Amino acid sequence: MPTESKVPNLDALPPDELVKFAERYEGALFLRARELFPDRPKRYVGAARDLGHYARNMSVAWHLRAAGKVQSAVKYEEICDRIYQKLPRYARW
Repeated sequence: MPTESKVPNLDALPPDELVKFAERYEGALFLRARELFPDRPKRYVGAARDLGHYARNMSVAWHLRAAGKVQSAVKYEEICDRIYQKLPRYARW
């Protein structure tokens, strides 16, 4: 039976929503993490925190691109790629 997930597509969120998501989940504990993963799969708290870090880094990348600092933005996007690759399958969009 697949694990239920309520993870939004973080790549599709605007910068202000990414910041809100990051603030909510970067330091997630059990109750907060269950908002995203009500079935509580293995490593779900860490996955919620990693998603928060992804959102934070993606919001920085958005702002850097808007400021014309593309090279710096790419570095943050690469961080996001590494975070995404380490996420359990159930936490990916």
